[in-house]
Amino acid sequence: MARLTVVADKNAMSEAAAERMTSLIESAIAERGLAAVSLTGGDTPDLLYQFLGDPTRRWRARIEWQRLHLFWGDEREVPPDHPESNYGLARRTLLQHVDVPETQIHRMRGELPASDAGRLYDAVLRARRDQTVGPLFDVMLLGIGCSHRLDFSGESVAGGA
Repeated sequence: MARLTVVADKNAMSEAAAERMTSLIESAIAERGLAAVSLTGGDTPDLLYQFLGDPTRRWRARIEWQRLHLFWGDEREVPPDHPESNYGLARRTLLQHVDVPETQIHRMRGELPASDAGRLYDAVLRARRDQTVGPLFDVMLLGIGCSHRLDFSGESVAGGA
């Protein structure tokens, strides 16, 4: 069921998202023995990923990282080490700090032409669908993807999301 939560700022948003994600991941692992998460990029999830990977925060210890499969809902046409890579963001802020097996990290190949990367990722998702009972993803993060956004006080702010 959809749920809207209004928070004061990005820190509060990231904390609320970390708690919700962790709960959904725990439930999926309890039900099926694994969880599938689709990540996003941009400016929205960076603090969330840091919170999830931080050993001093409660969420990291609650997630059974070896039972997690990670996917991406979008990627930029750049190599994985490029500053604008969505995979690169997740690698720097989360994946380097947790123990997800490399075979369970299913990134889009942004360094390839979009048509090739799309074809390859389509095959990855089709294979997942064929092997899955239940939802394709237990958690799916979506980016805002706009060049104009509202800040947390409601004032209009120009700039990238």
